[in-house]
Amino acid sequence: MNETPTADLIGTVIDGKYRIDSLIGKGGMGKVYKATHLQLNKVFALKIMHFERTATSGSVESTANSQIVRFKREVEVLVKINHPNVVMVTDFGFLPPEEMPYIVMEFIEGTTLRQMMKETSKLPEKHVLQITRQICAGLHAAHTQSIVHRDLKPENVMVQKLPDGEVMARVLDFGIAKLLERPGENNEGESLTGAGMPGTPKYMAPEQMFGTKVDARADIFAIGLMMYEMLTGILPLVLMSKVKAVSELRPDTTPRLSDIIFKAISKEPDERYQTALDLRRDLENMEQDALVESELSKRTKILEASNVANRQTLANRTMTATDPNLPVRVPDAPAKSRAGIAFLGVVVVLAGGLGGLWAFVPQFRELFTPPSNAANTKLDATLIPQTITLSSGKFQMGDNKGDTTSKPEHQVECKAFQAAKFLVTNRQYAEFVKRTNHRAPVHWRGVTPPGEIMDKPVTNVSWDDANDYCQWLARETGRAFRLLTEPEWEMIARDATHFGLAEVLDKNLEWTGSPLKPYPGASWQIPADRPDLAKAKIFRGEREDPDHKKVDPNTFRSFQTPDFTQDNLSFRVACDGN
Repeated sequence: MNETPTADLIGTVIDGKYRIDSLIGKGGMGKVYKATHLQLNKVFALKIMHFERTATSGSVESTANSQIVRFKREVEVLVKINHPNVVMVTDFGFLPPEEMPYIVMEFIEGTTLRQMMKETSKLPEKHVLQITRQICAGLHAAHTQSIVHRDLKPENVMVQKLPDGEVMARVLDFGIAKLLERPGENNEGESLTGAGMPGTPKYMAPEQMFGTKVDARADIFAIGLMMYEMLTGILPLVLMSKVKAVSELRPDTTPRLSDIIFKAISKEPDERYQTALDLRRDLENMEQDALVESELSKRTKILEASNVANRQTLANRTMTATDPNLPVRVPDAPAKSRAGIAFLGVVVVLAGGLGGLWAFVPQFRELFTPPSNAANTKLDATLIPQTITLSSGKFQMGDNKGDTTSKPEHQVECKAFQAAKFLVTNRQYAEFVKRTNHRAPVHWRGVTPPGEIMDKPVTNVSWDDANDYCQWLARETGRAFRLLTEPEWEMIARDATHFGLAEVLDKNLEWTGSPLKPYPGASWQIPADRPDLAKAKIFRGEREDPDHKKVDPNTFRSFQTPDFTQDNLSFRVACDGN
């Protein structure tokens, strides 16, 4: 081939294997062509680099030979970078007669980050974080091999949009700036490759601009600038003026993101993130914390909506005097004497006329019946939950692939304990209501449950209700009944059949006695501005996660405040020892 790099290369074949198909782009470092490998029938990107030689000592020929040797050495290092977020260098060579160097890279179908930013001046935070995390991953792979990019900018990042709506970032031209040392044009977005200062001035770290030692932290500075630019559409002039926080320009962004960016673009290298991995981890932790806070907020809204609905149901039943299902007393009201409740009922009936009296007849019979000595009567055996003894054991609790609050996996040990074979039934709970005047579940429509559900698990009970029941049962039996702890529940759920316990992971969820707390080593914490969640209690069972994907029912954690009730939320009792 006798063509020179300045001639039209379209249609020519380089080194007998790469056919030049079209010009993709050009810049301060050279021209990039789309080329087909004839033997592999595979498309690559082939970059012919501007490589002017200047003889400072000795002959031009010796200087050229020295540059060729250095170029080969550097490219051989670049070829070793193998990472999904880096566009790989696969081959290199020289074009005769001037020995102009070229490198061959993967051909990526996509757009540059610069083109993406021109289409949308302010990218969604979600995409910015995805792109940045992936850039950090690719950078870290190169930095661990002592390769610094030195010319990181939006033009050198390819972005692919995947079918599921996510984005894939690939870094181009790793270490290419170091291969070239010649004065270049100071054009928009183009690289300068002057001696000692390869790179693009707008994205250079201060130490790079001033010609001092450059390491991986210069690339981190460039990442910070690109994050700022992606979010705001503005490239900050760190050395020239005070930089506004991203949160001022984009109030919809996560506040903590501004601090992360400021750290990345610190003027002093020692004040920046010291590795790309550190930056990536901080972004991931921020995202996880935001997800947890969002999830906590969602679940709190569900709680509030459910409580409002329950209160409205109670209000409707207590305010309609002619409702035949009207309960005798308001479940949320403090316990009163039976005579006092009867007096209030009479007032309501008188106000409602004979129709109201007729509606209240069954309840009034119960109210005017003199209190029994039930509190002094020993509980029938059928009213005491049947327990099974479980031996102590260790197991891995949690799920590294599951819900944020279910991470990380960690070993726990449960001491020997007894657990009820079945969930507490409506019949058993009704005895507690009868003997203590405790409020009844809302769906009972009175102080006793409907006959058809008598032996089914009691529901619409709050954590407070369940805990009160355990304390009452302990007083009645002399056994220290309590709710299952969360580790005990998970140990049972993982092998309920072996343990001989029923109704685990069935239709109903189960309260545990455990408060909401992060697992040891978890990356999330309960937000300081949500004191209500500090009182939240854990309930467990089979659920769908927020993205409507099935999660491992053994490990998924649900939580609500202690007064929360739900029509499929029940509990079982436990006690210590053999």
